[in-house]
This record gives sequence, C-alpha cells and structure tokens, in this order.
Amino acid sequence: FGLRNMASWPGALAEMARVVRPGGLVLVLDFSLPGWPLAGPYRFYLHRVLPRIAGWLTGEREAYQYLSGSIEQFPSGE
Repeated sequence: FGLRNMASWPGALAEMARVVRPGGLVLVLDFSLPGWPLAGPYRFYLHRVLPRIAGWLTGEREAYQYLSGSIEQFPSGE
C-alpha cells in the first residue's frame, strides 16, 4: 500500500526487482476505484465516511483525507 506515494513508479518497481532474490516475486497491492455500479457509493464512503471514522479512531483525519485523494489519483489496473 505505498506505490501510489512514490515519486517514480518505474524507479520504485526497479528497486524492488533489484533487491528481490533471484526467482523471487514482487507483488504490489494498492487501492483503486471500482467500476460501475460501485464507484458512486465507494467514493461517498472514501471521502465522507472513512475520514470521519478513521479520524475519530486515530486522531489523524487529515491522513485519511490524503488517502482518499491519493486513491482517486492512482491509475486503475486496467
């Protein structure tokens, strides 16, 4: 859950490939936006619900507002 925060995705992936053992795998897991019909409800949750609940639990609402914005900007896997 961090590739979307890297300044250079190709550079980050190249470094991961460099340090993995020969024959090893590099797996990347990150958030993205779902397609229709879930996109609308997911965006509502992402921007309205998640920052409030997670912010209340952690005291870091701004971090979850950043998270929602960075998910919106990250390209989908398509």
